[in-house]
Amino acid sequence: MTEKYLYITIFLFLLNWLAPIHLIANLNMAYEEQVFGGKKKRAAEKRAKEATEARKRAIKELKKTQKNLEYIQEQNQLLDQRNDSLRQIKSQLNNSLYERERQIEKMYLSRLQTEKRLLESKRVMDSLEMRSMVDSLEIVQQKMALDRQTIEIREQTLVRNLFIALALSFGLIAFSLYYRWRTTKKYNNLLQEKNNIILVEQKKSEALLLNILPASIAEELKKHGAAAAKRHQNVTVLFSDFVNFSQITAERDPKSLVADLDYCFKAFDAIIEKNNLEKIKTIGDAYMCAGGLPISSHDHAHRVMKAAIEMQAFLKKWATTNQNNNEPIFTARIGIHTGSLIAGVVGDKKFAYDIWGDTVNIASRIESTAAPGRINVSSTTYKILKDDYNFTARGSIVAKNIGPLNMYFLEL
Repeated sequence: MTEKYLYITIFLFLLNWLAPIHLIANLNMAYEEQVFGGKKKRAAEKRAKEATEARKRAIKELKKTQKNLEYIQEQNQLLDQRNDSLRQIKSQLNNSLYERERQIEKMYLSRLQTEKRLLESKRVMDSLEMRSMVDSLEIVQQKMALDRQTIEIREQTLVRNLFIALALSFGLIAFSLYYRWRTTKKYNNLLQEKNNIILVEQKKSEALLLNILPASIAEELKKHGAAAAKRHQNVTVLFSDFVNFSQITAERDPKSLVADLDYCFKAFDAIIEKNNLEKIKTIGDAYMCAGGLPISSHDHAHRVMKAAIEMQAFLKKWATTNQNNNEPIFTARIGIHTGSLIAGVVGDKKFAYDIWGDTVNIASRIESTAAPGRINVSSTTYKILKDDYNFTARGSIVAKNIGPLNMYFLEL
């Protein structure tokens, strides 16, 4: 392969030297064309151009061939280096194989010697084992004699121990029965105490649940784990709110303010409970309750009105006491409306019985437009109570998405 590339290099080298000769001939021909005519001159120029291009291509091919030769020489050098390396490895392997064979031979000789020593040791062990068997036979005979004596002693001891064991067993049985009786009695007492504690806590939980939810809703929640929301067609809702409560809040310290609210709302709670109404919630200084739910009734509007009158009477009496003690006076606006709404329990933590619907919103609007110390009712509630109470018409308001609402003041 190297000789082939060498011939190609020589051929290209000759071609490189012949190209100038051909060019000189072309120049001579060009000179003749200048003498004999322009046509020959143009042909000579064309051939000279082609010769130049051929020479350039030949030079490129020569450079490419030279690069290929250099690459081949480098590869040959690498191959020679690898061959040298392989020969060295082969020599090392041969040496290693020879050393390994010598080691195996030594190990084989050593193994033969070891086996010989083992055979000698085995003969010695066999003789010792025979002697040991003779000694063991003598020991067994002596042991049998001792065992006979031991058996006689054990039989005597066994009889004695049997009586002792029987006595201890009866004692342990008696003690176990007594201990079991005392333990059972103790655990029964503890179990009874725990049952009593559980019963007390259960009663507290039920009382707390009844304090948060109506009785029927609490019973449904205990049975089913949830209480379904219900629509009530005829319910009377009462809203109350204190006048100028923000000013009172600014004047009173937090402890006294909360004590006043607690005193007032406890009185409201007593009034609501006495009139068999359902307290819904307090929001700040606002108090909301309703009649006719969760169990419907025919006189819920009358009971709500009675509770509203008692609430205003309580506030007037309390105002007199506060005025004498130079303390803030709490005056409330009360609004009442009757209509349909939805009631249910919401939330998993701190759950509460709540109500929703236009009836709730209208009652709130009726309350917010009431005068201080007055009870303001909607036209719906007015129609129910007009034969039992005296009312004064006081105009109307426009409620969002509802329209105009006529209102009436209760006259006491």
